Amino acid sequence: MHSLVLDTLFNIMHVMRTGKGKKERQLLHQIQIVTFTFYSKIKRIFLYLSHVQLLQQHVHF
Repeated sequence: MHSLVLDTLFNIMHVMRTGKGKKERQLLHQIQIVTFTFYSKIKRIFLYLSHVQLLQQHVHF
């Protein structure tokens, strides 16, 4: 999963450097969507984990 993200980032950088055509723009758009959904999922997981941690702290005291 981690290497997938790195590959995606390298693709974005390559497309930004060379991309002038329609195909490149479509690829960039697709990558942006994938990155956004990936980021929002990670954010949700972190929010869930911090919420669980808060609950555990609350239970301890």
